Amino acid sequence: MTLPSAPPSRPHPHLLPHVLLVHHTHFPDIHGGIDAMLHTLAASLQASCRVSFFIPGGWNDKNLSQQRHGEVDLFTLRLRMPIDRHPVRGFLGWLVEFPRTLLTLRRLLRREGVDLIHLHTLQSYDFYFLLLALLGAPPCLITFHGTDLVKFTKRKGWLAWMERRCLRRARYLVTVSPALERLAREHFPGRAVRCIPNGTPPPVPAPLPVGMALPERFCLMVGWIEPVKGVDIAVAAWSRVLAQQPELHLLLVGDTGTMPEYATPLREEVVKRGLSERIHFPGVLPRPVWQAMARRALALLMPSRSEGTPYTFLEAGALGMTVIASDIDAFRDLLEPGKEGLLTRTEDASALADAVLWVADHPETAREMGGALATKIASRFSAEAMARAYLELYREMSQ
Repeated sequence: MTLPSAPPSRPHPHLLPHVLLVHHTHFPDIHGGIDAMLHTLAASLQASCRVSFFIPGGWNDKNLSQQRHGEVDLFTLRLRMPIDRHPVRGFLGWLVEFPRTLLTLRRLLRREGVDLIHLHTLQSYDFYFLLLALLGAPPCLITFHGTDLVKFTKRKGWLAWMERRCLRRARYLVTVSPALERLAREHFPGRAVRCIPNGTPPPVPAPLPVGMALPERFCLMVGWIEPVKGVDIAVAAWSRVLAQQPELHLLLVGDTGTMPEYATPLREEVVKRGLSERIHFPGVLPRPVWQAMARRALALLMPSRSEGTPYTFLEAGALGMTVIASDIDAFRDLLEPGKEGLLTRTEDASALADAVLWVADHPETAREMGGALATKIASRFSAEAMARAYLELYREMSQ
């Protein structure tokens, strides 16, 4: 749907006028942590600059389209790459389409007065924007959010070749956690790397939906049902938990369709272990719903294998939840174990079970930990602090 209109007025000409955020986001919907970050960042920046999104489209998005949500413009266009399932045909098709796409993007940037391009996660389609920057278009920066950086360091072949050249054209590399900053500096020596932690707005209390029933006592996991989140570790821990706390339920909130090769065997394992009466898969739930659930939960479990600064952690921490997380760099940077939450050995279902049982036996102490974490989130991981840090970087790059 195309909505032709003049660019909105710029009430702050002394500040950076226009930032284009680039990601395959679902904005304004939120389907994960990066969507939550982009939504929060866009809302927090609007008082200081104009914010728009470019969303790389699908196969049917051959022509540039524009939508508008509130004060935010969304631009969509497919960014075809030279390699697909049919190498020769794919390359020839890309060769024909590439110049037109590049020209369309160039016209878009000029027409909308874009001053800076903010790429989120390193993707092959970033090549278009970084090539435009080389040709005199606005400068680019890239924010790494977590597994995108970890996966990049392991890639080989043409994709790694292209992404490395993209990185050379980015003015700044940004990470969302100190752990990722250390990894980025290790793999990109000499590059300008900056850490800007994710931030979250204060939680807004909301009731449970009418008719929604919850177990009396339960723990909660929220996120994609995929290996990096360690959902299998939580499932393996629950038999041990139920041996001492037979009425304690586990709710695994998240999308089971993104990796069916992982989620399907996991659900079968739940049935095989006889845990289907205590482990539940509610599916994807809106943020206000799972946050209302979180207020009644015993603890949030995050036995992740890799993370950046996960929004589930920030939002649950802001609610004062007790967090039980894996002992990885990301979580060591976020909480002080024993005072603001618990850390357990990675890949250790027994250790996770012991931590859950400890929280069940020490509810008052656990609530005190949650309160301490909420205080830290409010002071160090606010949406305002994140937006302020990015705005400072934007101004620096625009000089």
